Amino acid sequence: MPRLSPPAIRRLHANTPLLAALLPTCKTLNSAHNELRWIREHVWSCTLAPQFQSIAEAKGNDEKSRNALLRRLCRLRGRGYPLQYILGTQPFGRHIDIKCRPGVLIPRPETEAWTTHLAKLMRRAWKVNRHMKGEGIHAHLRILDLCTGSGCIALLLHSLLFRKFPKIRVQGLDIEPRAVSLAKENLAYNVERGLLQQQNADAISFEETDIFSADWLAPILEQVSFSLTDNPRGRLLHSERGAVDILVSNPPYISREGFDRDTERSVRNHEPRLALVPEPLADNPSYATVLPEDVFYARILDVAEILRPRFVVLEVGDLAQAVRVVQMARERNSDAEEVEIWRDWPDMQPREGEPESVDVAGMTVPVRGSGNGRVVFLRRLNLYEYENKSNRKAIQRPWNIC
Repeated sequence: MPRLSPPAIRRLHANTPLLAALLPTCKTLNSAHNELRWIREHVWSCTLAPQFQSIAEAKGNDEKSRNALLRRLCRLRGRGYPLQYILGTQPFGRHIDIKCRPGVLIPRPETEAWTTHLAKLMRRAWKVNRHMKGEGIHAHLRILDLCTGSGCIALLLHSLLFRKFPKIRVQGLDIEPRAVSLAKENLAYNVERGLLQQQNADAISFEETDIFSADWLAPILEQVSFSLTDNPRGRLLHSERGAVDILVSNPPYISREGFDRDTERSVRNHEPRLALVPEPLADNPSYATVLPEDVFYARILDVAEILRPRFVVLEVGDLAQAVRVVQMARERNSDAEEVEIWRDWPDMQPREGEPESVDVAGMTVPVRGSGNGRVVFLRRLNLYEYENKSNRKAIQRPWNIC
């Protein structure tokens, strides 16, 4: 940002102390002006996060008390406290508002971008398949969201896809009880505000689960007929359709060193480390050779071998990690027909100097969009495509969904 001179900073403190309080975190005056406006609006409309709203109610709603609270919140924000934890919500996509609170990761705009892009691909595939196979043939869609956090991905996907897939079902799983509780609250909150309809909400569920445990897959697998081979990961024999159609995840993916070195102060001091840094696996030799920050991807890819989703979409930290995940996918998911890497903004054209493909162990992998490496996208063959693999037209976009 342009450096403010010492006299300018002194004038700022004298004339607009609220902006000066915000500046250490906001960095620019324009950003500080925007955040001051948002905080002021929430203070005066009594729509702050619950912990601050209770303070406001205890102090009274007169002008003096509200101005005192406004000053307190600006100072708190200036010390790096997340804005979303002050305001209490974060818009996610055009149709969803996500409640935010300490202990649960705040939704990021990059996550919103790839979630919206994925929904666009699914709607496009639905349109073509409907034309080819008739109305209603693709009404069902089953989505599993691992490490769901606030539930933002699950809720946005449902809101963007339920009109094309009226029998869509979305399930979000997380090990953190506070995250599951907030995800359920976000579901109810968006129904209450009319952003989701009640009949659609009945098709969304959130549960507390440790995906590294041995028995959590059983209820999901009970929904489909399956047989186990001698594959140690228990691969399904049928290849027409798996237990879920789309498997998505934004798991912990930052190394301990990266968390301490590369994350912003507000993230290190206020957001949950558990949602960002994988915990060490003490007694699991299956992942002994995997980098600690990549261990969730190894586990999720093993889960994909069991559940057999048509699409696997994994958020990653950067392009280097995306390449490692692609390599793991080649080793653990042998029938992944299509592999892509998406950048932060997958719908944008690459900037100058941003490569449009990378080489992964001799395989050319397309890199779509602009920005940092953000997502690994995998598509598995269905039975029709597998039997017609020699006919390349049969397995090019848009795909058969089921």
